[in-house]
Amino acid sequence: MPETWQECVGEAVAAEVSKHWDELEEWHQGRRKRRPAAQSWCCSSFAEPWRQHLMAGHVLDFRGGRGAWLPREGLAKAPSLGLEAWADYFPADLYPHRRAVAYAARGVDYRAPLAPVLTIAPNLHSMYETRGGVEAVATEFHKHAEAGFREISVGRTIPFLPFRCPPCGCAERRDDPGRPRVLNDEGFPHDVHTTRDTGVPVEARNAKAGPMRPDPGDPRPKWCKEAKPRIGDAAHNAAIVAYMAHLVGEVGLTFVFDFKYFFHQFVLSTHELWASGALVPERLPDGSVSKHLRCVVTMVMAMGVAPASNVAQDVANLSLIHI
Repeated sequence: MPETWQECVGEAVAAEVSKHWDELEEWHQGRRKRRPAAQSWCCSSFAEPWRQHLMAGHVLDFRGGRGAWLPREGLAKAPSLGLEAWADYFPADLYPHRRAVAYAARGVDYRAPLAPVLTIAPNLHSMYETRGGVEAVATEFHKHAEAGFREISVGRTIPFLPFRCPPCGCAERRDDPGRPRVLNDEGFPHDVHTTRDTGVPVEARNAKAGPMRPDPGDPRPKWCKEAKPRIGDAAHNAAIVAYMAHLVGEVGLTFVFDFKYFFHQFVLSTHELWASGALVPERLPDGSVSKHLRCVVTMVMAMGVAPASNVAQDVANLSLIHI
């Protein structure tokens, strides 16, 4: 097995990746005025014998140092959900929607097959233009790593081959200015973007995962339409509860809560890991932000990926049916 990722990509590609990384860090540090363009390399141009395996759909895992083949199926990490209880709650004879049940047992599949490439994109201007943006990104990724949602590589290590790092950015919160919301741009690339070595088009994960809005006449859509309750539904239900309470001389109470890490309870399937990367500044032990950029792997279902909301809605509906 290969000792390093550089051994697999070859000297020429390794040098190009290193130069690109230098340019991204210079821009992050403010020493470069112009935002670098995204760069991609196709696995078909990597060194033998590795390229033939990578083009066949295999993934090399360098998180442990020396390369190892990543299993094609299985959970990306230990789940936070009790799988035995999950299986008891949703038996096959009562819940035929097995895909929703499998999200917990076998990992989330975004159903977005992508060509095997190494893609490293610069982060969005919004990370640097939004007040507190850089600090927000570094802090969130650090907290997620502590919680087991993400893994941060040490040094200039690319954790997988192939590997995909779309941009990250920030947006102001209307109700909490100064504490930006971190964004993952899974719509990247928004324009035509090809690998620099072979000219292979690089596809956006969100576009490849679709269509998210099914054709009304399609009997077997790739994704079902999300059935989210509306204000009218809430008012209708509240009126019923209020009248029932009135009949017995009581009051009706409404509780509203936000399950902040609901998406993160669902672990990805291992075959999604290589496409779930980012290149972000690391938070240092003293709380400051590093001048260097590090690769990060997201292990759980994350915001920004188009099917994530659909998966969450499926599971929420399933839970309500059980209740």
